[in-house]
Amino acid sequence: MQVRSSGASCTLGDEMDRQTTFLLALGMLIAAALTVGVSGWVLFVRDRGLVRLGHPASAGSQDSQHHEGLEGS
Repeated sequence: MQVRSSGASCTLGDEMDRQTTFLLALGMLIAAALTVGVSGWVLFVRDRGLVRLGHPASAGSQDSQHHEGLEGS
């Protein structure tokens, strides 16, 4: 009869234990959060730069203004 070590996962086999799996998942979560955060800041800064230059922030804002004008007439 084989006895598993106390830190081993039942589904992952002998290659990865629970601590390694947890640290891998935590690292991937941190990487995803950093990616989303950085891309959000890039979009924010880009939109602020466009507003300062006098350009509309996005194509979506033009569509909403156009539709509001049609509904009011």
